Amino acid sequence: MKNCKKTIILIITQVFSFAYFHSQNQLVDSILNLVKKDKVDTLKVTHLNNLAEAFANFNTDTAIIMSNQALKLALKLNYKKGESQSQTHLGIFYYIIGDYELAISHYREALSINVKSGSQKEIALHLGNIGVTYMAIGNYKKSMDFYLQSLKINEKVGNKKGIVTNLCNIGIIYMNQKNYSKALQFYLKALNLKEKIDDKSDIASIIINIANVYYRQSNYSGALETYLKALKINEELGNKTGMAVVIGNIGNLYAELATINNNIAKADSFLSLAFDYNRNYLKMSEELGNKPFQSVALGNIGNLYYDSKSYKKALEYYYRSLAIDFSLGIMDALPYKYEALSKIYERSNVLLLDTIGGRILNNEEMRMRALYFYKRFMTARDTLYSEENKKQLIQKEMNFEFEKKEAAARAEQDKKDIISNEELRQKEKQRNYFIIGFVIVGLLAMFILKGYNDKRKANLEITQQKNILDEKQKEILDSLHYAKRIQKTLITNENYFQKNIKRLQELK
Repeated sequence: MKNCKKTIILIITQVFSFAYFHSQNQLVDSILNLVKKDKVDTLKVTHLNNLAEAFANFNTDTAIIMSNQALKLALKLNYKKGESQSQTHLGIFYYIIGDYELAISHYREALSINVKSGSQKEIALHLGNIGVTYMAIGNYKKSMDFYLQSLKINEKVGNKKGIVTNLCNIGIIYMNQKNYSKALQFYLKALNLKEKIDDKSDIASIIINIANVYYRQSNYSGALETYLKALKINEELGNKTGMAVVIGNIGNLYAELATINNNIAKADSFLSLAFDYNRNYLKMSEELGNKPFQSVALGNIGNLYYDSKSYKKALEYYYRSLAIDFSLGIMDALPYKYEALSKIYERSNVLLLDTIGGRILNNEEMRMRALYFYKRFMTARDTLYSEENKKQLIQKEMNFEFEKKEAAARAEQDKKDIISNEELRQKEKQRNYFIIGFVIVGLLAMFILKGYNDKRKANLEITQQKNILDEKQKEILDSLHYAKRIQKTLITNENYFQKNIKRLQELK
């Protein structure tokens, strides 16, 4: 059916991701037991964050509660690493539920923490997450700005995984803007780098997106070759979801070739291949329990039967696809399915059932059924168009609010920076005064010490000179005393001689 929607499944590479665990309850119970045993310390913050991550896969509201508890405790303990992790988780969780304003707010808090700590990989991660959020609201300019900032840091620190993520997300922006050549350029860069790392699961995802670009460019041979390459990798990895995605996309590619090919034999061959791949896609989707994939596969097979004018079979597959859409609240595919049903009831040469397992309609009822679905088609199309307009208005309003808040945040940050710089200058002044004071005290101490040493040296010299003088004075005194003794001795001897001479004279 030329006007029917052919759903090509895109693999979007986000900055953040969580592992999907096979046994969620067991994991949650395990972490809960750890949290109950934990003391009020940093380990409890870590376990609360792990618990939030586990809940994120099936209960986002509870995940937010756990993250807020972790954040509260981290703030109380001044545990910056735990605070950063909690803020990051809250950003992711609010992104998941579509509260993009709160998501960006928490990402910015996490970014601020890591800017202060200087953790470059974390800074790049948060910049990328902010970029993802802006892309979600359609602000591609801001999204690109943040991706490029993140890419610059990842290249600087050599974070190859981060670089690949940035390149893929930039490719997605160009893909959404229908700039397929630029999208392809970035996907190929990411693929080249990822092949060097040899991470096959991510390689397969990038290859699928490259094939989707080729498909959009009507390069069907290039798209098919690339899809088959991705299929082979997913088969080697045992990745059934990845295999289903590729098989479904190949089925749509063959359906497109069947539609545009003027050679009847080739068109029939392509149509047969389209049936084979889409039936395989449906079977794998059922085995995986993936309801959205099942709806797409059923709709695709309905399209193929419509193109083959097998209206009875087409009717069955469209109704089955619609039943899933209603149960899941999927709205974007309703218009083309309603239009197809309207045309089937209008063009069928045989009487059809009013629904699966229902009663056979007469000609008038067939005409009324065609009109009924045409009205449903118009309503669904207008509603979808209105929703798109509403979404665009919301995006514009959100962008406006974001820009206002960003301006206020920048002003507040500038104010904080001024205060912080002034405090820093004051601290530098205090430090300089302390250094100058210390130098002065040091110089004064050196001067006093020098004076003390000089005085001590002078006193020592004086003492030495005094000792020398005392020694000399002693020597002089000793000499005088010796001379006096000699003189006294001489005087004594002279008197002795005079007495003896006198005595001799008297004897004569």
